[in-house]
Amino acid sequence: MRIIPAPPKAGRPARKTSPKPSPNASAEPRPGAPRTRRETVPVPTDLRDRALAFDMGYEEALEASVARAEAAEARVRAHAGDVLAMEAARCAGVADGFAPGDAACRARCLRAAHRLRGTALGVAAPQVARMAASLARLLSGAGNRTPAALVAAHVDAVQAATDGKANAHAAETLARELEAAVETVLSRLR
Repeated sequence: MRIIPAPPKAGRPARKTSPKPSPNASAEPRPGAPRTRRETVPVPTDLRDRALAFDMGYEEALEASVARAEAAEARVRAHAGDVLAMEAARCAGVADGFAPGDAACRARCLRAAHRLRGTALGVAAPQVARMAASLARLLSGAGNRTPAALVAAHVDAVQAATDGKANAHAAETLARELEAAVETVLSRLR
């Protein structure tokens, strides 16, 4: 790091700097050798004034930026319901006619569940994300012994949670019950 000294003030002579040590010099100074001077850079006296001038419009700028962020969040939330419902319908379409013995069908359902979970997390729908994660855990853990009725229950719960008619408490209860059912099935299959 190289320190560049501040320009001298009017009426004062410039400071002299000490020469840089050679790269071959050892880390330990030799006894009797003069110590190298450390160079300091003075802080400008008007730095505080400049900092205060910068902070003067902070509150007004903060209010305007918060208002813009809230408006953007409202636009995203309005669009998010459509996106989440579309992903839930896509997951339901993939899971329709689920065949546990068909590895390709299980893989499509698992991808759809992962995609639904990511979308739900992106649009702040934690209950739907929990249901999709539970479905993904069931599909990956049970393999060809996945109960089709439990897959259908997950899909129905996701559709009920994304249609906008279910309240958060009911969706939370559904998510908790589905997670418990998946845990029961996976513990029996072990």
